[in-house]
Amino acid sequence: MSRVTELIIDSFAGGGGASTGIEMALGRSPDYAINHDPIALALHQANHPETIHLSKNVWHIDPLDVVGRRPVGLAWFSPDCKHFSKAKGGAPVKKNIRDLAWVVVLWAKRARPRVIILENVEEFRTWGPIDADGQPCPERRGQTFDAWAKELRRLGYKVQWRELRACDYGAPTIRKRLFVIARRDGKPIVWPAPTHGDPKTAAVQRGDVAAWRTAASIIDWSLPCPSIFDTSEEIWRKHGLRAKRPLAEATMRRIARGIRRYVLETASPFIVPTTHPRDARIHGLDAPLPTLTNGGGGRGERALVTPFANYARQGGSNRSADDPLHTITASAKDQNVVVAPTLIQTGYGEREGQKPRSLDLGAPIGTQVAGGSKHALVATFLAQHNDGPRNGSLAGRPADEAVSTISSRGAQQQIVAAHLSMMRNSGKPTSAVDQPTHTITAGGANPALVAAFLQKYYGTGDGARLDEPGHTETTRDRFGLVTVEISGEPYVIEDIGMRMLTPRERFRAQGFADSYEIGHGVLPDGSRVKLTGEQQGRACGNSVCPDIARALVEANCADMAIGVSRFAAE
Repeated sequence: MSRVTELIIDSFAGGGGASTGIEMALGRSPDYAINHDPIALALHQANHPETIHLSKNVWHIDPLDVVGRRPVGLAWFSPDCKHFSKAKGGAPVKKNIRDLAWVVVLWAKRARPRVIILENVEEFRTWGPIDADGQPCPERRGQTFDAWAKELRRLGYKVQWRELRACDYGAPTIRKRLFVIARRDGKPIVWPAPTHGDPKTAAVQRGDVAAWRTAASIIDWSLPCPSIFDTSEEIWRKHGLRAKRPLAEATMRRIARGIRRYVLETASPFIVPTTHPRDARIHGLDAPLPTLTNGGGGRGERALVTPFANYARQGGSNRSADDPLHTITASAKDQNVVVAPTLIQTGYGEREGQKPRSLDLGAPIGTQVAGGSKHALVATFLAQHNDGPRNGSLAGRPADEAVSTISSRGAQQQIVAAHLSMMRNSGKPTSAVDQPTHTITAGGANPALVAAFLQKYYGTGDGARLDEPGHTETTRDRFGLVTVEISGEPYVIEDIGMRMLTPRERFRAQGFADSYEIGHGVLPDGSRVKLTGEQQGRACGNSVCPDIARALVEANCADMAIGVSRFAAE
């Protein structure tokens, strides 16, 4: 029997990540996709039109009614994980959701797939009975999982499981999941070797594996990043964007911590997680993004904080950090700004005594979840304020050299490290660093406002009051003026911007190509339906990272391949 005639099943199809990974590995989409959510299947249909879609409860489907007598080569299962996940906290869990994985045994009995792969959160391994209060019984942790695995073995399957991180296989997210592989064809279960790693390791430096893809790689740097000090109405008026203001206290603390760590102390981009209550980490941009969770209803997001250079003089343009700066004049309207990017994760609080979390944009992003975006981009705007001769035609300098002397009347040099955002140019679009920019006008600087913000959320004897003599300057971060030294020159933080990650950025974090359709779905009658941002976010959070699905399927089902995937070049 030819292996290419075997069927492929994707149950709990979600956002289509497993199916995409399967197609990347084998050059073919699954034959059947099953999900009770018609919106999830509509999105799946838009991207996998050759698949037959079954919008039914998995318990209402007899596997033999689907496959008949045809052999099943691969069955992939990603049952609902939220009633196992640690993100659930102490809320009661539901037995009917925790028991969804028993459908795998049903398929093993009825359809006898040659290879079964299951994906779930790490806590799935602790699957056990729950008590009368809806809480897992601590003394019986793992009992149900062991019984489940034993039943698969009784049906003739070898069963193994491991925890794998998506960033180790090419996705820019640290999303870690438990994978279970069961097969009954006598062949060994194969766990693929990582293809990516920490850039600091010898394996990466030798070229044995590629460096992790970073959180910075998913960001659309052309989008505006509204000030955290503006009201919602001001942001709408200036940028035409809906933004929640004022921000939550926990989010403000994370922003302050991220700015101190990645701007004042290192002048590097960073990411701040704003969701998980027990995670105080801050993450840089040179690593994969942390796991993004689902938490719908506005419970939390991740935010990006970015440093970049922006020239705000009327008629001026912007420059990349590796290009010379503009001529700097004595006018108070000359503004070159450094914007330091970071991410924060919103919505989850820290436990008592825990430091606020922020994330490194140079690292992989966090796990995406099925609700709204949990990551937000935060951008600090730095302006240089040096005493010196008033000169209206000073030459620019490369970013790796000391900048020119700047007059004390407001001339400001700024470095564009990541993207360009017109924080003070009402309603104007932004420009990518490699494209011409719009005219940028001078706006009011807010160093005192930023100083007060940092004093409130991070200052504990670190700075001085603005209406008193300043302390002797002995460190790089001086909260009285909120300054940071770059190439030996002091810069003043004038503003801090923050925006939420878009659905497209979140799908990029999961490892989906930009060609993957996320804005519309296709209904059973062939009509198209527009998906809301919330629906896109839920589909993203419920999706498997395609890169890790591809690696597992390539390692265990290569004999089912029929050609090169349409996603291969992406």
